[in-house]
Formats: sequence, C-alpha cells, structure tokens
Amino acid sequence: KKQERTIHFAHVLNNIGIISSDQNKFDEALGYYQQALKIKQDFYQGDHVDIARSLTNIGITLGDQGKRDESLGFHQRALKIYEKLLPAGHIDIISSRSIITEILTHHEKYAEQFPRSPSPQRTNHHIPPTEPFDITSSRSSRSGTLEERRKENEPFHFPQRASTSIQRIRSPDRPDLPFSCSHMGETMGHGEQHAESLPRPRSPQRTNHHIPPTEPFDITSSRSSRSDTLEERRKENEPFHFPQRASTSTQTIPSSEQHDVRSGRGPTDTIDYSNAQADALYNKGKYEEALEHYAQALQAHEKIYPHDHLNAAKIFDNIGKSFKNQGMYNQALMYHERALQVQYRFHPCDHIDSAETLDNIGHILSVQGHYHEALDRYYQAHTIRGKLCSAEDICVSVSLDNIASIRRIEGNYDGALCCFQQALEIRQKIYRQDHIDIAKSFNNIGSILANQGKYDAAFDYHQKALQMQEKLCVVESVSFAETWNNMGHILSKQGKYDKARENYQRSCEILMNYYSSGHVCIAQSLDNIGNTLQSQRQYDKALENYQRAYEIRNKCYPPNHCDVAESLTNIGNTLSDQEKYHEAENYYKQALIIYESFYPPGHETIATCLNCIGNIRFSQSMYDEALEYYHRALQIYEKFYPFGHVKIATSLNNIGNTLTYQTKYDEALGQCERALNIYKKLYPAGHSAIALSLNTIGNIHHKQEKYDKAFQYCQQALRIREAFYPDDHLYVAQSLQNIGTILTDFGNCDEALYSHRRALAILERVFPPSHIKIARCRCHIGDILNEQEKLDEALHEFRQALTIFEQIHSTSNVDVANTRRKIDNILNRQWNHNGTAGQPCRTTEHIDGRFRSSEI
Repeated sequence: KKQERTIHFAHVLNNIGIISSDQNKFDEALGYYQQALKIKQDFYQGDHVDIARSLTNIGITLGDQGKRDESLGFHQRALKIYEKLLPAGHIDIISSRSIITEILTHHEKYAEQFPRSPSPQRTNHHIPPTEPFDITSSRSSRSGTLEERRKENEPFHFPQRASTSIQRIRSPDRPDLPFSCSHMGETMGHGEQHAESLPRPRSPQRTNHHIPPTEPFDITSSRSSRSDTLEERRKENEPFHFPQRASTSTQTIPSSEQHDVRSGRGPTDTIDYSNAQADALYNKGKYEEALEHYAQALQAHEKIYPHDHLNAAKIFDNIGKSFKNQGMYNQALMYHERALQVQYRFHPCDHIDSAETLDNIGHILSVQGHYHEALDRYYQAHTIRGKLCSAEDICVSVSLDNIASIRRIEGNYDGALCCFQQALEIRQKIYRQDHIDIAKSFNNIGSILANQGKYDAAFDYHQKALQMQEKLCVVESVSFAETWNNMGHILSKQGKYDKARENYQRSCEILMNYYSSGHVCIAQSLDNIGNTLQSQRQYDKALENYQRAYEIRNKCYPPNHCDVAESLTNIGNTLSDQEKYHEAENYYKQALIIYESFYPPGHETIATCLNCIGNIRFSQSMYDEALEYYHRALQIYEKFYPFGHVKIATSLNNIGNTLTYQTKYDEALGQCERALNIYKKLYPAGHSAIALSLNTIGNIHHKQEKYDKAFQYCQQALRIREAFYPDDHLYVAQSLQNIGTILTDFGNCDEALYSHRRALAILERVFPPSHIKIARCRCHIGDILNEQEKLDEALHEFRQALTIFEQIHSTSNVDVANTRRKIDNILNRQWNHNGTAGQPCRTTEHIDGRFRSSEI
C-alpha cells in the first residue's frame, strides 16, 4: 500500500507539471517531472513504460524551451524503452518516432535514427514586390512566392504533457476539476495498474483547432479527380506537428464500447492509431491518404463520444489542414470555423486553443485574399495570448509574425518591420543566439527591407540567416532553399540576373532533392528562373520554365486555383514581350477569369492582370482601351493599398505614358509626377523606381520640346541607374539613348553620338546579335553620322540595321522600308558628290541586294 501511494505521488507531481507547463512555467514543470521520474526509477528498478512517459514529458518541455538537442536525448531514451517493452506498431512507438522525426527534421540530421519524413513547415517566402516597370513590360505582382498569398510564420507547436491521473470519460457539460492533493485519496482508491496500462496518446499532431462533426464525413468528397500523388502537392507553411503527451491513465469507457475484433483494438485505440498514421502521412505530404485515416479516427470517435465532443475537434482540425494543403480552402475554412464554435462551447473565449484556431482561420482568409478579415482573426489571437502569456512568450512572437505578414501585403512596410523586429527580440531572449527560428526572423526582416528597396541591408540579413542555417543543419534543407531564393530576388531587383539565376537554381536543386519533382514548390523555383531569363530576353528558355511550372500546378491544384492563373500570366508576359499579342491576351484573359472567381472583388491581383491587358492594348496602339484598363487597375490599387504602394505608381506611369502617345502632355505630366512622389515616399533616394519616373517625365518634356528640362530629368535618371545597376544593364542603355536623342535635338552631335555608342555596346552584351533594339540603336547612330556628313560610316550602320530588320520582319515592314530609303539617300548623295549626278539612281531592291550580298 505504501509503494502504491509512492507511485501515485509521482503521478500527482506529473499532473502539477502539466499545469505549470500549460502556464508556460517550463522550469517549474521540469522540476516536477524530474521528481516524478526519480520516484519511478527508484520504484520500478528497471525499464518501465511509466518511466518512458516521464522521459517523454521532460523531452517535450525542453522542446518548448527551444532546447531541442537536450529534448532529443530524452525522447530517444523513451523510444528505446517503448520498443523494448511494447509490441511493434504500438501507438507509443509511433508517437515517439514522430516526435524524434520532427526534431531531426528541424535540425536536418537526415542520417540519424531512421529515415525522416519531410516536414510540412516552410520558412516564409518573402518576395519583394515587382519593380516598377516600363509601360510595355508590366509583370504580375506575384513573382515569388506565394509570398504574398501564402500564410507565413505559423507557430511551432509542441505537444501537451502526459497526464498520469485516473481519468474517466466525462460528459461534455461537466468540465474536469483541477487535480490537487485533496483528491489524492480518491485517486488512490481506483487501484490503477500501471504495469498493464497502455498509453493513450492524443493525435500526434498538436492542433488545438477543433472542428465538430455535424454530418458524416464523406472521404470520397475530398479526392481530386487528378491521379498524381499528394507528395507532389504543395506544403504551405504549416507548423511542425508533434505527438501530444502520452496519457498513462486508466480511462473508463462507456459500456456501449465495442472492440474491433479483427484489429484487436477498441475504439479509443483505433482513434489513436488512425490519428498517428494520418499524421505520419500528413508530414510526408500525402494529404489524401491522411484524410482517409482521419476519417477512420472520426468514425471511431463518434461511436463512443457525444456529438460535437471537444476531443473530436482535433480530428476535424487536421481534416481542415489537409484540405488547405490541397488548395481546397472553402472546405478547410468550414472545418476550422466549426472547430472554433466547439471551443467556445467548452472553453472560455480567451482560451489558448481558440487563439491557435483563429490563426488557422486567418491563414486561409489570407490565402483567399480576405486580408482585413484575416488581420482581424490575428488580432483576436494576439489579444488572447496577451492575456494568457507574458509579453515575451514565444507564442506572442507567432502572433506578431502573422500580423506583420498582412501589413506587408497591404504595403504597410514600416508596420510589418516593427512587428518582425519585436518577434526577433522575443526569440533572441528565449532561444540561444543560433536558433533556427532566429534565422527565420532574419529572413522576414530581410524581405521587408527588400520591399522598401534597401537591398544591401536586406541581403545582409539573408546572409546572416544562411550562415546560421549552415551552422545548425548538417545538409541543405528547404530552409536553405528559401534563403537562396530570397537572395536571388534581391540580385534580380539589382539587375544581376546571372547571379540571381545561380541562386534560384541552387534553391531548385535543394527542393528537388527534398521533394518529388512534381511538387508545387518546384514550380515556384521554375518561375523564378524563368523571370531572370525573361529579363535577359531569353524568351524560349523562359517559356520552357513557365510551362513546366504550369503543368505542375495544373496537376496539383484545382483548375481555378490562383497559382494556375499565375502561371498563365507568366506565359502571357513572355508572349507579350515576343510581340505575340493575341496569344498573350488569351492567356491574360484566362488568368483574369480565375482571379475573379478565386479572389474577392477589388483584389490587387485582379488589378495586375488588368494592367497586363492594358499593356497589350497599348502595344497595339489602342490607347483609349489601354487607358480604360489602366484606370480600372488604378482604382483597385488605390482602394486596396490605403498606405500607398508602388503598384499605384506603376499604374500612374502607365496612364502617363499612354497620354503622352495621345499628345496630352500636361495630363501625362500630372500622372507621372504623382508616381514620382509615391516612389520618393516609399523608396530611399537612388532607387531605380525613382529613375524610372524621372526618365518618363524627361521624355514628356522632350515631346514638348523643353530640351533643358528633358535633359535634366534624363541625366538624373542615368546617374541613379549607373549607381544602382551593373554597367551593362538594359536600363542604363535606355537612359543613354534618351540623352543621346535630346543632345541630337540640341545640335550637339558629338556627345549624342557618344551616348548612343555607349548604349549600343551595352545592348550588344545584353541581347543576341539580331535583336531589334540593336538595329534601332544603329539607325540612331546612322542618323547622327549622316547629319555629320560621315556618309560611309552612316551607310555601314544602316546596312547593319537593315540586315537585322529583314531577319525579323517582312519586306513590307516600316523599319525595313525606312532603312532602305536612308541607304538610297546616302548612295545618291555619294554619286552626286563624285560628279555622277546624271546617272540614274539604283533601285532600292538592286542596292539592297548588292550590299547584302557583299556583307554576307
């Protein structure tokens, strides 16, 4: 009897530890768990399952403190005991392996213990907004990532502690009373048989977001008609999933319980086993298969628990997450909202579980573009955590990250940066200085700085994150891939496309080693590589990457998913640059239909697609229609971004350019000056976007023959671009050509010629030899040489240009005709100068044939 009292006292200590841990008093909890462990070790004098349970609780508490290395040792000791004393496939073995797998996955120690499953958590992908662009090259705003649509920084969840108390299955309307020493006598009376009791772990996935069943779950409804495996589906920023603490209690099951004779498991065992199997499949990205097991767990649960029981909510929450990762957001949202209703029924409104469910709802609303509603859920969760946790608790940093992600999408970069910095400060106080979550915060801050155009500072943060990841991880993992991606985005913004592509390819290789070749994360990397190729005018290679990305997304997502539309937009952009306007417009319109069905009215992605269609109309000289699309886009942007955004400035620039072509110079100037003011407000001095506006305003002044002002603006733009971009960047060449044109009109031919030749040297490095921009630049040089009476040199430039034009266009093209005319004029002047004025002029065709053949 005395021995029995001793072991029961260990269980009391364990329960007090659970309460302390739930209050985030981890040091106190460890003290109680360690006292309980010592009593058990003295009592059992050898390996025992009860000892393993205490080891598990200590390991989980250390994990809560971020001490994952120490945590791993305790879980490994527990697993050895479970494997020694329990049959293979026992739920405790599965749960313990799941915990160890997640810790090893987090540290990327792939070779340890047993093969790990890839974790569904992804470091947040922060893609800087697309740089302001010229009117003919507007791009989708969603260049990397679903960065701006995917949920970022979900919490890192640790399981709950094992309860060793005697628990009876309670009625839903009778909440359990807190365990205290006053209940010890009553507890001892139950005569718990520890050696025979098996653990009753909850779902290995700690998801405190509960969804009550209101109707039978039809597992077939969750299946897609596609035949691809779910390993090829996207894993979207889900938290790590750890098994909850094993329960050592003897649970009194209702007498109606019927055991599964075939499996040898009762309903509670079936629930635990099915949940564990489902969580293992979930962590491998096999979401459809996981849904089948969650359904089995749910069916077993409904046999023994009342309808809408709190414990069933965990299963529904897991179902919701599985739907989310298949792009089925409406179904996922329905389950998470039902979970919240059940939690409110069983818990006070400010319970910590409700905060996590609010986060899950916010994540889905964010993906769907309902940003204000998502932010409202995040603030509710933050308020709850503020009441229950200290201001420096790790869960508060999770809320700060969530709020920052919405502020970033809305263009409130200062507000987002403030939240990310607060989250970093909390993590630096709680964790050691080289913790993986601190690296994540570095990446978050770096991405915001990139959004603000502070590329050097942003790059430094990403490099710090990479160095920390290299220190913590044995091999390169998904977190590495995302950091390489982030650095690639900055290099791309700086016009360093070759270096950017190297980073993207490095990222893609890591992802291909980590995931299957058809995983949606691979599609995003292919898009990034395609973006750099397109920026370098390597259109065929860019299209190849975009089409591969489209095929992956089309297999992994429903046909009306926003990522499918993103691929269509990327393909349309490339076709537009190739002047295949009708094909490009077809792709844009397909994308627009999807965006309008996927997002709420007035979403910024819809505006971006409208801008793209406006660009097509502009390129076809349909200026009134182009203006209509640009104005529609501007109206959406101005409502969507109350804090101002570069996309508003981009639309204003597009409108200004179009008005310029309609010779409405004063109106155009007003729009472009508004754009310049926005850029100056949002970006530091010397940013390329400011140069873009200066260049546009300079062109308008040039059209008005205000050459002094035109030269002043274009010269400012050139200085910024020369400092911002590499020497051979296309935008530097563009500014040089603009200045050359103005100097020509000034009559300063020598300096004009110098500017155009500098531009030509850049264009020949950037483009293939037969590119139309090279031909047009040679024509400008030829015009100046002709004006200077350097006829032989002018003739050479025109002949070179004509050769290129004829490779690109038909003989009836205006560029071909104009260049032939210029060649004719020079030849006539040469003959007149040589005293052969009386001879008949050669025909254009004859002259053209002669000079082309001699060049060949």
